[in-house]
Amino acid sequence: MESQKIHPLLKPYFPLVRGLAAILGKHCEVLLHDVSQPDHSIVACENGHVTGRGVGCPMTDFGLLMLTADEYRDKDGVFNYLARTQDGRLLKCGVVFLRDGEGRIIGFLCINMDASKYQAAREMLDDLFRVEMEEIRPGAVRERFSRDLDDLVEETLGEVRIWAGRPLAALSRGEKVEAVRRLQARGFFLLKGAVEVLAREMGKTKYTIYAYLREGREAKGEAPAS
Repeated sequence: MESQKIHPLLKPYFPLVRGLAAILGKHCEVLLHDVSQPDHSIVACENGHVTGRGVGCPMTDFGLLMLTADEYRDKDGVFNYLARTQDGRLLKCGVVFLRDGEGRIIGFLCINMDASKYQAAREMLDDLFRVEMEEIRPGAVRERFSRDLDDLVEETLGEVRIWAGRPLAALSRGEKVEAVRRLQARGFFLLKGAVEVLAREMGKTKYTIYAYLREGREAKGEAPAS
């Protein structure tokens, strides 16, 4: 309303209303209330489509309560509370109390975010990142993004250490053959220097590791590798 009188201390907040709305986006309504005229208190409004209001509209019932109830007298505002629009959409809201030099509330700076939009986005993301596991536990992660070869070797050995439950050098011969078989199944021996690393880990020579590989293949009826 062009003829509406506005408290002079509220006029510097007009650019803030516009700026916040531009930053927060079209699903966030930003309002400035002059509380001296509650029946048409809104003096600045951006993205009013969120609640269907605009300049000249009245204060809400909660706004009136905040002006009169003692529990709000010394607060800076009320933040992160929920409200509903007339068509049933959920809003996340906050209000900052604007005061004059004597500490009297002269205005409300309000932000009302359409939470229904974010709820829909969260449901979409939850569906997108759903995994086919009952829970995330050690060994359950299917892929790791190693930054270099040493990391990749160590990550793969780490999986077998978890399976073994103790240092690989402490395993029995049969357990070592099984450990080698597990590593072979994970492609460990495709990595350059993998045999030498595992030989040091198990306290054996690389020829013994090759023997374990042959033994593991023969136990599964596979043809020996060249």
